Amino acid sequence: MRRSITTRGKPGRRRVAQAIGVVLVCLFAVGGAAKQGKDVAKMRATASKARKAVKDTKALLIRAFSILQDARASGDTRRVECVNSALTQMKGLMRLADNSLLEMEEAETNNNASGVERSATKIKVSTRKVRDANRRLKSCMGGSEIGSGPAGGALITVEPDPDLPKVDPTEGLKDLDPSLETPPSASPFFAS
Repeated sequence: MRRSITTRGKPGRRRVAQAIGVVLVCLFAVGGAAKQGKDVAKMRATASKARKAVKDTKALLIRAFSILQDARASGDTRRVECVNSALTQMKGLMRLADNSLLEMEEAETNNNASGVERSATKIKVSTRKVRDANRRLKSCMGGSEIGSGPAGGALITVEPDPDLPKVDPTEGLKDLDPSLETPPSASPFFAS
């Protein structure tokens, strides 16, 4: 006959077992609530950083529109094409960031930490690419931190090495007229 652990007939042991069960349930609940509280705080911090990143990139996009207006006013078609290309990329990435922001806010209201993290990652990538496009936009207008040449290209200065000879090494080769024979064909089928 199998014996089971019961407290039949012993009311004191039953109450002790119930009390221990209640204490264990409470401990797990408190531990889970503490962990959930940390997750919620981390989720809110992540969402706050993502919102700030989207706000900053919107400011870059507004600035890019003013640069496009300046380029159109200048009449330089090459510059307008360059600015327009970078601006088109920035607008697409900004749309992606806005959609991800909406997804993140929905996940945040549902306390879905993984959804918030996923959307924040999308926002982080798209804002980084918007900043890259903004750097390219600066090179279109010729305002990069490094010196720039005409039409936004790089300015290259050549400084000849003083140790190089001043004589052209190919100068005497024009007089030589080497007479080379055509080599014989390697294939017996295409003999000339």
